[in-house]
Amino acid sequence: MTPAEFLALAPRDQNALVAENVMGLTVKNWQGDREGDPGAGWYLVAKDGILRDEVPHFSTAISAAWEVIPTLRGIDPYGRGPWLRVDWDGTVDLAPPCIVTLRRNGQQIFRRETTWDGVPEAICLAALIAKGAV
Repeated sequence: MTPAEFLALAPRDQNALVAENVMGLTVKNWQGDREGDPGAGWYLVAKDGILRDEVPHFSTAISAAWEVIPTLRGIDPYGRGPWLRVDWDGTVDLAPPCIVTLRRNGQQIFRRETTWDGVPEAICLAALIAKGAV
């Protein structure tokens, strides 16, 4: 999958990819009992095989996106692995541009300028790149 293909996915499909490939969770796409079931969607699967919780909204909610960052722990900023950085202009309203950067071995391998609302998706894409899934 390419970064462009990831960005073209619906947020719930982006979230499922992050859950599996970055967070190491098992997910299942449940279609519901009938067409249009409001409960249809991606769910986390427990070890007993039962669907438990809806997959967190990693690509749209900053609180869920921050959960992705510790998966890169143990990978330091001194050129020995991926390093993720989120910057913005420092204003209280978090006005654009916000910049998400990923570096590996001292080289920038991902950079995305976005609005604050786009930061969760950019964090997810960077983490997928760091894990080799995109």
